[in-house]
Parts: sequence; structure tokens; C-alpha cells
Amino acid sequence: MVAPTGIANRNNAYSQKANYVRLAKGDLSRSGFFGIVPPDRVKAIAISGITKLGVTLNVTSVPGVWIGNPAPVLTRQWTRDGVDVAGKTAGTDLMAAADVGKMIACRLTNTNAWGASTVVTPSVGPIGEDPANTVLPVIAGILTVGSVLNVTATPGTWTGTPAPTISWQWTRDTVNIAGATASSYTLVAGDAGTMIACKVTGTNIYSAVVATTAAVGPIA
Repeated sequence: MVAPTGIANRNNAYSQKANYVRLAKGDLSRSGFFGIVPPDRVKAIAISGITKLGVTLNVTSVPGVWIGNPAPVLTRQWTRDGVDVAGKTAGTDLMAAADVGKMIACRLTNTNAWGASTVVTPSVGPIGEDPANTVLPVIAGILTVGSVLNVTATPGTWTGTPAPTISWQWTRDTVNIAGATASSYTLVAGDAGTMIACKVTGTNIYSAVVATTAAVGPIA
């Protein structure tokens, strides 16, 4: 039996001679004590998952450790740059386009009849996205030995967060040309009669995507 206003009875019964004391957290596990404890967190909480578009983050694998009596009820609220995201109250959160470039956190609240305890996870992010090529690069230049071909005038259109870095690999009849890794390429005698293309790669911390130009030629 619990005395009013959160006071526990050492003698486990109400009486005029009863000696009441306030419960400490450790008293819940001690023989002869029973009572109420508001929720409290005793172990850290963290978000897990890769911080990029299309990936599900979660706080279920590292939910922290909580105490409280009665056992507290946990609720969650995900935030984007510190602002609550409507409807995001589960243990997981699928990263959407609106999350790209933002910092994500989750606020967890444990509640029982005697109070509530809230903690916010460390923020993760900014949320990124894989590189993507939406418009292919195009080779420009005269198709004769000694001329310079390039893809700088029409490098293609790229997206990704962080912005991808671009690299090049020129090919002759689909085979990589050794050392031809600049945005331009000077045609040599060995190119005569062949088809030339360029593989353009966009890379960021998440992945790399290759976009290959249409082949040009045969080289005269």
C-alpha cells in the first residue's frame, strides 16, 4: 500500500504509528518497500541507420533503459531541424525527400501516473542522397585524329547530397584508354576507325553512378 502524495510505508500498512519515508529509485528492489516512482532514463538513447534518402532510421535498436513504477508508457516524436514532423511518432522513420539536407532527431517521452520524463536523441545528418544522372553527358569536337574531344560543354545533369564529384574515363570501342581520365581527350592515330565514348562518374559519400556518353565515330 502506498501512502498519499508519494510516500511509502516502511511497515507496509497504514497506522497511526507508521513511519513513512519518500522512496528512492533503489527502494523498488528492496524487500519490504513498494511505492511509486516517476519515469526516469538511466541509459542513453541513440538513432541508428544510414543517414540518406530512402533509408529507415530507428530508435528501437538503442531505445535506452528507463525505470518507473507503474511501468511507464513510451511515446516518440521525430523532428527535422528541431521541428516536429507531423505523423512521425513510430520507432522508425523512413527518410523522405523533405529530409534531405536536414538534421534528424527523435524526442522520447515516458509517462506514468506520477509524471513524465523526456529526452531527445543526438541529431544525425544532414540527410543525404545517392548521386543520380538525369541528363547524359555529350561529347563535342571534330572526329579526326589530332582533334580534341570534350564533355565539358555538356557534362550532363547530376543530383546528389553532398553534391557528387565528377570523374572521366575515355574508351575506345568500349575499352578504357589508359591515362585518358580528363574531361577532354586528344584523338591519336590508334583511334582511327574506332568509336570513342566517355564514362562520366558522379561520386559522393554514399555511392558512385556512371553515365556513359553516346559513342562518336568512326574516327577519321
